[in-house]
Amino acid sequence: MTWDHEGSRHERGYGYEWVKLRLHALRRDNHLCQPCLRDSRATQATEVDHIIPKALDGTDDFDNLQSICTECHKAKTKAETYGTRRGMIGPDGWPMEERIKRWGYSIPDGVKPSGIPVTLVSGPPAAGKSTYIEANATSDDLVIDFDAYRKRAGGTKWDTSQAIWRKAYKMRDADIRSLAARDTGKCFLIVTAPTQQERDTWVKALVNAQFHIIRTPENVCIERIKANPERQEAADSQIEGVKNWWRYN
Repeated sequence: MTWDHEGSRHERGYGYEWVKLRLHALRRDNHLCQPCLRDSRATQATEVDHIIPKALDGTDDFDNLQSICTECHKAKTKAETYGTRRGMIGPDGWPMEERIKRWGYSIPDGVKPSGIPVTLVSGPPAAGKSTYIEANATSDDLVIDFDAYRKRAGGTKWDTSQAIWRKAYKMRDADIRSLAARDTGKCFLIVTAPTQQERDTWVKALVNAQFHIIRTPENVCIERIKANPERQEAADSQIEGVKNWWRYN
């Protein structure tokens, strides 16, 4: 079955099930535009996009959806139309020249292979990722933990302010990009990465990397979140994050 832009919203596959998927994707992404985050900007997302467009046989699979702002959505749609005419669209839905520098997810654009070994620590919120790193990292190692960057940016560990997120992502992305030039120590990098596709993309981007996955049970993570007063500002989104992570694991 081919997909086109003609017909009603329901005929094009945007019925009740899409409404539910759209809501879940927005909650998963904390209502933040994912392309903007990759450029170290925190922008409110009002729409949900198919990373690989439906016109190129993209599916409604959850890991093919991303929250996006109107401006980025328009630009991406224009790029897809341009690329489709010339057969230049890459697997991430952008023209091939864009794909070279855009990895997707929360991977900064322009990342090169790491010069030091990277352990990517994945797990749901409140799984114990920071605790694992504290027990295994040495003073010579670089630890990249977004929660810590939010504190360095002047906020709290689980701050929800867009201004704090913007500053934190800028610092975090700079450290990730710096891995290409490092030649001593190791790196521990915390990423939620609930899907295998996202994990594979991180490894492809950094090359010298492997995952350590912490599979703390869903109920334990939720109990930890509810019991920690410091997490209450972000408790709802963190609990949703726990549930989302376990949908894929």
